[in-house]
Amino acid sequence: MEAIGNLEHLVMRYLKVMHMRCQLNIIGNFKILFSILLFFTFFSCYNEDTNVKIGREIINENINEFINNSYGITTKNKVHFIVRKKVSDENFIIENCKNIIDIEGFNLSENCQQDYFNLINNEGYNIDKNSKYVSFNIDNLSVDMNSYSLELVTKQTQINYKEYVELQFCNLFINEKKEKAFIIVQENDMSIKKNGGKTDIYFLKKIDNKWKIIKKQMLETS
Repeated sequence: MEAIGNLEHLVMRYLKVMHMRCQLNIIGNFKILFSILLFFTFFSCYNEDTNVKIGREIINENINEFINNSYGITTKNKVHFIVRKKVSDENFIIENCKNIIDIEGFNLSENCQQDYFNLINNEGYNIDKNSKYVSFNIDNLSVDMNSYSLELVTKQTQINYKEYVELQFCNLFINEKKEKAFIIVQENDMSIKKNGGKTDIYFLKKIDNKWKIIKKQMLETS
């Protein structure tokens, strides 16, 4: 009987030890999982902050070029430009192709999107309808004010000008190496005589620590 009692005691001690080991393993695994999640959260936030900083650099370093390439700058002596503060992460490609009236069996909307994707991917990118774009607010702009005036506005801003050119930025994409990017610029020329505009895509590359436009292509005009 004494031997059986000793055996039971040993079994109970063994079970307690194994239970404690399991608890320690669970705690250890939880710590590892928590550390991994913390790392990815930190990396994601860091990457997002970096992209916002780069986005502001791209717009500030090229705002004069964006303005000089607009229709409005060539048609008037003194132009007032309205620039939307919000660089939108709304997908111009998908939204624009939604407006196409589809014909059964032709997949016109999807083909429209694919044409845009092909145009961009031919420049060395790999985007699709699931690609994410950088969104932020423009704080300020460094511009040459000799031939035009400029104002940053929000959606809530009341615009009191009879004639002006509105610029809005969207679909800002920066590659993983942070040395190539593209951005879509929408222009609306608001005039008493006519309203019109165009949409351009700009491809940029970082050269000597500056973001340079290496190619521009018109996507649509109205």
